[in-house]
Amino acid sequence: MARPGWYGEPLTFAEALRRVNPSVLLVDRYFTAFLESNQTSDRPYYADVAGLRQFMTERDADLTCAIKDRSYGTMLVYRLRG
Repeated sequence: MARPGWYGEPLTFAEALRRVNPSVLLVDRYFTAFLESNQTSDRPYYADVAGLRQFMTERDADLTCAIKDRSYGTMLVYRLRG
């Protein structure tokens, strides 16, 4: 998933997250739509969504809050551990 011009070896989304090692994950309405539209194995980004789910399980992701904004939409805030 990484752009070859920026990094020598390609990374999946989950591998990139592991390298960055965030303590919080923000999921906005656009990312939510991306996740929802790629939940089955016949979808083009299914592997990335499955990798994200695995990452969130590994990091014991906890939905801390949902921030609702009339103009931007809902932002989910997940706290990551581990």
